[in-house]
Amino acid sequence: SYTYDDETVFVYVDGDKVSVGAASDIIKKDPSAVAGDDITYVYIAETDKDDTYIAKVVYVIADEQAAPAVTVEAPTVTLVAGTNGATVTTAPTKDTKGSITGYVQSTADQVKLTVTPAASTTVDSVTVNGGTHANDDKFATATDITLTGAGTELVIKVTVKDGANNSTEYTYACTVEAAGAPTSHTHAGITWTKTAAQAATCTVAGNPEYWTASGCTGDGTCPLDGKHYDADGTATGSGGSEVTNIVINALGHNWGAWTSGTQGGDNCSRSCQRTGCSETDTHSFTDGDSDSNCDLCV
Repeated sequence: SYTYDDETVFVYVDGDKVSVGAASDIIKKDPSAVAGDDITYVYIAETDKDDTYIAKVVYVIADEQAAPAVTVEAPTVTLVAGTNGATVTTAPTKDTKGSITGYVQSTADQVKLTVTPAASTTVDSVTVNGGTHANDDKFATATDITLTGAGTELVIKVTVKDGANNSTEYTYACTVEAAGAPTSHTHAGITWTKTAAQAATCTVAGNPEYWTASGCTGDGTCPLDGKHYDADGTATGSGGSEVTNIVINALGHNWGAWTSGTQGGDNCSRSCQRTGCSETDTHSFTDGDSDSNCDLCV
């Protein structure tokens, strides 16, 4: 590369960098070249007085084309139960996480790993939880890996190469669960039942709008079964936040002032002031102190 006027120009011919001489030099093979062609064409306008570096570049006709990325085919990674009680419940793939269950602390539980490269590729390296193993065919046959503990992940990274020295890294991961821990559950076939919102009244409790899960056909106990959520869900999961309180308590009456009755006549009364409620409350006119006012209408 050559630096001039705070800019950098890379000069290539047939994919290789070349040195540039005096101002009269022209590195140009095809004036019709456009950006994206696999060769860069540069016209050198002038150099410094010693002709040792570029002082100015008039124009660049085309840029070097970037080499296409090559993805090397993934290997086959096999993980099975090893020494003691741990079990590979779900085998990992390069796209999905697996699971190991039944781990028992202090028993050095192990699983066996085999890495088989695809045709015309080789294993360049394997790391197990950060420990590197070179391509010495260490995992060409089933090899024990000691698990480190429950609640952790076993992470296997495999780098493979092809004959052109292109390389790709693939990651295979498994969760590790202790013996007696609940097995993982995958939701399936959940039915969501909607309950419409109901406003509470003076005497009757109400509820918010919510959806209730039922009928999950996945293995084991579904943690959503019977729970309520504030939005509709799907056959494989909830669609909102859990609603833990689905009862809106009755409001109680909002009584107005008493209207006094008369001695020996009408009862005293009052009415609920809440919209939609026509409830009334009464009591007999009581005038113990003979002041012509009901003692109870307070």
